[in-house]
Amino acid sequence: MDVRDLLEDLLIVSTDNYDEDAFVALVEQDTATLEDLHNAVEDIDEEEDDKLWQLAYLLDERPKGAKTLVFTTYKDTAEYLAEAFREHPGLGLEGRRLEVLHGGIKPETRTNVVERFAPRARGES
Repeated sequence: MDVRDLLEDLLIVSTDNYDEDAFVALVEQDTATLEDLHNAVEDIDEEEDDKLWQLAYLLDERPKGAKTLVFTTYKDTAEYLAEAFREHPGLGLEGRRLEVLHGGIKPETRTNVVERFAPRARGES
């Protein structure tokens, strides 16, 4: 479907039916709800993150020297995990290399990380 087809299917809304005060009230209500949600979670840290601790347990069960890839959908999640593991030695990754790859990483850095992880990728064994 073409974008123009989508635009043709949109309802035309008259500004005569637009209630600015009601709209502002709804936006203020949404903003208050989002602030409440933010306040409810802002003090949650790594100590209370059960999924993080479960991941740490699974990684700790790997044989020493084993290489592991952890995939996540979101870049923010990958960065959160990396920061948590780097800043909290109690999570059990002391002495292990940790790398984060996502679309924002420079291609040359990405290549170096892949080559360190998989030496065969560059012809070494």
